Amino acid sequence: MNHKRLLILSAIMAALLSQALYASGRSSGGFSNRSDQTPKPRQIDEAYEYGKAIFLGRNPGTKAMKYCLLVDGEAKIINRNNIKRYKGTNQSELANALYDCDEPENLALRAVNKEQIPYVLYYLNKRYKLNLHGAS
Repeated sequence: MNHKRLLILSAIMAALLSQALYASGRSSGGFSNRSDQTPKPRQIDEAYEYGKAIFLGRNPGTKAMKYCLLVDGEAKIINRNNIKRYKGTNQSELANALYDCDEPENLALRAVNKEQIPYVLYYLNKRYKLNLHGAS
């Protein structure tokens, strides 16, 4: 077979495969193009996103800082391993354990507006699946 015939044959095979995927409903990322099966829009948890923005310092008027936990008397950046010790505890216990990594003598949530603290705790609770209880 020469090169030109091979190209034509591969184009035909691609077209046939495309039609087969379209007919089976597997085109466009697994969603059918039929109107009765339109994908539902993703629901956004606005409280989570707001808490995340505050935590990451992306919210206007919020100080950008690194949050740490005191582990054996030393400030460590939050990660799954060191925050899991707060699983199932009170929100206030976690709030009192969060420090500013750059200034470990200062509680991190003191730099946040009081109205924003519940959002940060909600974000951490949901992000790390802590199952926190109690009001902050």
